[in-house]
Amino acid sequence: ESEVDVEQLSQEKKKDMSAQKRRYGTQTTGVGVFDSTILLKAHLRMRRLDIRRRRAAIVIQKCWRTYYHEDHQEGKRPYVPKRSSTGAVKVKNSMLSQEVGAPAYFGESCLWLPMDSWRPEDAPCYDYSARCKQRGELIYLARDSVQEICDRF
Repeated sequence: ESEVDVEQLSQEKKKDMSAQKRRYGTQTTGVGVFDSTILLKAHLRMRRLDIRRRRAAIVIQKCWRTYYHEDHQEGKRPYVPKRSSTGAVKVKNSMLSQEVGAPAYFGESCLWLPMDSWRPEDAPCYDYSARCKQRGELIYLARDSVQEICDRF
């Protein structure tokens, strides 16, 4: 008789779990704090935003792949820049974005010139930049300090 009671209780529990309402497109947890309407709606908004962003990324990637393959087919004439109605050239962005894992360093371009030509007022500027996606740590070494260390050795 106890086995029947346990089995009956487990079946009732399963029914309760399956009968648990799906509110706002999400399964409720059974914990009142997490099943509040505000949190469920916020979760739904975030999920919908993720879906929209994912779809937008897929569309952009498909367009780029199509454009790239059309532009690089054999026998096709070279790329001629398109002009706007004002006559200005519409420039293709040739700079590619790339993620660099940590640790990484940037700014070594100041070392590309021979040390004899290093002068503080003539520091070269190159067109590249870096943007951190997460919190990072910055260590700045002045070129003068690098030159001083090189002169010591």
